[in-house]
Amino acid sequence: MNRQEALVIGANSDIGQSVASALKETEEFDNIHLVSRKPITNTALLNSSIFRTHICDNKEDSIKKVLEDIFIAGSSPCYIVICNGILHSNKISPERRLEHISSNSLEEIFRINAIVPILWLSELINHLSNTSPSVVAVLSARVGSITDNKLGGWYSYRASKAALSMLLKTAAIEYSRRNRMVKILSLHPGTVDTKLSKPFQRSIPKEQIFTPDYAASRLLTIMKSIAHDGKLDYLDWEGKKIPW
Repeated sequence: MNRQEALVIGANSDIGQSVASALKETEEFDNIHLVSRKPITNTALLNSSIFRTHICDNKEDSIKKVLEDIFIAGSSPCYIVICNGILHSNKISPERRLEHISSNSLEEIFRINAIVPILWLSELINHLSNTSPSVVAVLSARVGSITDNKLGGWYSYRASKAALSMLLKTAAIEYSRRNRMVKILSLHPGTVDTKLSKPFQRSIPKEQIFTPDYAASRLLTIMKSIAHDGKLDYLDWEGKKIPW
C-alpha cells in the first residue's frame, strides 16, 4: 500500500482533533500535518510520531511559510481538511434581529469562516501535486444555503457560509483549469457536540447531535469515495447534496 500524507488546518478544534485521530487510525499515512493558531495540547496527538505540528495565525505570510515548510520537505498531502469556523465567542452571538448586527461581528465571522479558507486554497494551488489526486474538504454548514433559509436570523454566520460557498465554487472552477487532480468539497457535518454548537443544542433531539469522532469518520468516508470531476460539491454528512 502506498503511504500518504495529510494536512489538517484548524487542528485544535474538536472536529479537527477527531479528524487527525481518524486519519491516524487508517494507518495509511506517513505524516499528518496539524496546523493551529495555538500549540496543540491534546497528548494523544502530541505523543504520536506521525503528527507534525505547525503554528499559523492564518494571515497570508504565515500561511505561505507553513506550506513552504511542509512541501519543501518533500511532502505532498493528498487529504487536506480545513476546520476553521466560528459561530459565537465571548463577544459575539448569533443575531436574532436586524438590530443585533454589528460591523465588528460581521467582519470577524467573515474573516474566520470565509476569508481564512480561501487564503489557504489560494496558496495550496501552487503546491498540490498535478500528477496524483488530492481532496480538499472545507467544513461549512447547511445554514449557508440561500434556498434552505426558512427561519432567518443568524445573519453573520449564514452570510459568511454563503460567501464561503461562492468562494469555493469560484476556486473549484480555477482549480479545474490549473490542476484537475484536486477535488474541493464543502461539507456540512451536522450538529456536532462541540463548543461551537453547545449553547444551541437544547432544541435538537439527542439522536441528531453527533460526536466529533462520528463527524470525522463520515468526512473521511466521503473524501475517499468522491469523484474527481473538477466541480465543487456541497454535501451533508451522509453525502447528500445541499441546495445552494
